[in-house]
Amino acid sequence: MYSRECNCDFQYRGKIRVQIYQEDGRWCLIHFLPCKSVMYGAEIIRQLKISTQKIVNDHQSSQRKFKTNSKERNRRNFCLCR
Repeated sequence: MYSRECNCDFQYRGKIRVQIYQEDGRWCLIHFLPCKSVMYGAEIIRQLKISTQKIVNDHQSSQRKFKTNSKERNRRNFCLCR
């Protein structure tokens, strides 16, 4: 599962999978040698996911406001034309 993938299943919420070793026994990434760095990466992924959800929600709410305002304008113009 990718970090930005929206999976609504409750059992997968908040879990990540980290591959530490390759098939031949070497480390996959040298940057994630200690366990603390893996936990830091998981924390950063969570923060990115929360911030992207906020941006999407703000964008959708602004679009809704714009749509309602344009409808009100059309109603006003229609009333003035009579």
